[in-house]
Amino acid sequence: DPLRTAGKLSRSSDRGLTWEQLDPDHVLGQQIYDIQKIDSTLICSSSKGLFKSTDRGRTWLLIRPLSSGRAIPVIAVEGQVIYTAEVLNGC
Repeated sequence: DPLRTAGKLSRSSDRGLTWEQLDPDHVLGQQIYDIQKIDSTLICSSSKGLFKSTDRGRTWLLIRPLSSGRAIPVIAVEGQVIYTAEVLNGC
C-alpha cells in the first residue's frame, strides 16, 4: 500500500521484488529529506538531524541534531567529503 509506506525508508536487496522497512521505530523522525552513500556508510538527513549508518540502515547514529525546528538539513557528498547545511523553510 503506497499510502501506508509513504515517507518511510525502505531497502530492497532483490531489485525491488521485496522491501524491508528501515527505521521502523522512527529514530530518523517523521520526514526523511535525503540519503547519500560513502563507501559502506549511509548518511541521512531527516526532520531530527543528520544520521549515519554503517550496517546498511539497520541502525542509525545521530551525528548532528537540527539547530532549528524549521530547518531542513541538506547534504552533498563529493568523494570522501560530506557537506551539510541547514536551510530554513526549505529555501
